[in-house]
Amino acid sequence: MNHLEDSVKFLTKYSWIYDFKVTNILSDKILEEIPSDWLGFLKSLTIEDFNDVFLNTEKIKNVPEEIANFIESHRMLKTPITKCTLSNHSLSNMQKRGINLKKEHEIVNFANFIEHRCLESDIKNILDIGSGLGYLGEELTRKGFKVLGVEGSEGHSERAEKRKDGNKSHNFDTVHLKIDDSQECLQKLSFLTSEKSCLVGLHCCGDLTPQLLKMFTEIDQFSSLMLVSCCYHKMSPVKDGFENFPLSSELKSAVDKSDKPGVFNGFMLRLGAQETVTRWLDMGLDEHKKHMNNVGFRAVLEKVAKENDIELKKKKRKCGLQNNLENIDAFKDNLTVRYKIDESKVENFSEQVLECFHVNSKHFDLFEIITGLQFLLQSVIENMIHWDRVLYLQELGEFRECGIFEIFDDLLSPRNKVIYAKK
Repeated sequence: MNHLEDSVKFLTKYSWIYDFKVTNILSDKILEEIPSDWLGFLKSLTIEDFNDVFLNTEKIKNVPEEIANFIESHRMLKTPITKCTLSNHSLSNMQKRGINLKKEHEIVNFANFIEHRCLESDIKNILDIGSGLGYLGEELTRKGFKVLGVEGSEGHSERAEKRKDGNKSHNFDTVHLKIDDSQECLQKLSFLTSEKSCLVGLHCCGDLTPQLLKMFTEIDQFSSLMLVSCCYHKMSPVKDGFENFPLSSELKSAVDKSDKPGVFNGFMLRLGAQETVTRWLDMGLDEHKKHMNNVGFRAVLEKVAKENDIELKKKKRKCGLQNNLENIDAFKDNLTVRYKIDESKVENFSEQVLECFHVNSKHFDLFEIITGLQFLLQSVIENMIHWDRVLYLQELGEFRECGIFEIFDDLLSPRNKVIYAKK
């Protein structure tokens, strides 16, 4: 099976599931884009039915042929990615001061993965890109590594340096350097270490992972690479796409051959950066209802705003709308708390919101079912992005090892994949 080509065909065929802004589902008439052989079936499903039909891995239920084809195609696209054993080790109370549970989980397990791979290659030096305040570096120094932090935010690098005071685990320097594609940046990065080193990065946002893949192949001192990516939709846009997506010749070719290359866009990349299906399965019915109402109320609001040629602008201060998601009257009455709306238009606008809700609330259950389909596509998109980057890396050079590993619990940390390469 040509995995990337099959992924492109699958995502092209089912682009109606994701190729839109969720809150514009009414204003952009997205429901009219749902194929007729899907629409009636999806409307008939409860959350429990959806999970049984689409997420029961034992067999395909008695469903319409087109839905059965979707389920089978989705299962065929599941790629085997090695899952690493998760550590039950935790930081001490002193070590995790200022660190939440998610961050602690990531630091502990990424540091363990780095330690295991570096010991195999006899590497003692770590260059931590996007090191922030230095929490990962501190855990690595406790494991005996020599660490140098590289941080693009001057404020973070200054605060990281201050953490040296009274923190014996923070015995490493943090250099302020914003990573980009320039030759000057490449030279500065190459000057930071003269010894065999491992290049690591936790939450390499947007373009950072593609930039580091290239730099890894061009700097001799870097003998291994371990990057956890995030925020794929924040990659730099260019005309008709993104500067760093797709990267590999294989995916570029597959997208170019697609009937709808335009669907490989920001909506798709954003979905790839959302939570995984594990989170969907963990949601209770009350959570589903709250999310359904959140999407539904916002969709109603966007529709009325579009019909009245009103540009919705949020106020800077936050409000308590999240606590009123089951109540359309509270949502309507609090619109001026969250949004800037001309006072002369508020009363009429609010009444139209209420009327639009009564007309369209019958669709809210369907909105949540479509969300479930998006959760299914999330893994296809994210895996495609990662394999594209791995293939691109292999096009740039030859490696003794190169692959993808899952190193976090995706319920705690949805961006749980690390790209690993060893020269």
